[in-house]
Amino acid sequence: MTETKPGNTLPGAIGARTGLDELVKLLAEVARRAIPLAKAQAAAKPAIPPMVARELRAVDALIRELSSAQGFLTVDEGRELAEAKAYRSQFKREIAASEEPFRQRVRRWREAAWNLERSVRRLRRIENDHERLAELCAALRPLSPVLDDDARRVMREAERRLGSARRRAPVERARTPDGAGQATPALI
Repeated sequence: MTETKPGNTLPGAIGARTGLDELVKLLAEVARRAIPLAKAQAAAKPAIPPMVARELRAVDALIRELSSAQGFLTVDEGRELAEAKAYRSQFKREIAASEEPFRQRVRRWREAAWNLERSVRRLRRIENDHERLAELCAALRPLSPVLDDDARRVMREAERRLGSARRRAPVERARTPDGAGQATPALI
């Protein structure tokens, strides 16, 4: 989404005169274009550095070699086998710990892709354009740093419209169990 292709650009005339329904359509298009990006990021695999992979293969080969002669090992060879297995376990734990931030990032991308797909599907059931904008903005917000300029412009305009609609919304009084009133904005 950081590169814009000639056929994929959004209309540049977005502003105060853009209709709410047109803004919803533009934001839905941004969401549809962002889904493949999120899925591609979620499909990434962690790469183990070649030196680490070679070391792990060497330890595995030593363990296989020593394990094949299990009944005929000397005390020193048995100790060496036990140390190699302990080293391999520790090595695998360290690799897993170093990959954990990557796995968390992939989980976040997967979740973002799922949320985008769900939001695009829900658009048909939501009748209010403000609710549609809120749904799409919430789903696109995690991806905003990687969207292209046109998509970010559409998002900013949608969020601006949502903010102004919230400011204009009447404030209703909600009663709490102790009888005190609490001001809460009404949903649009």
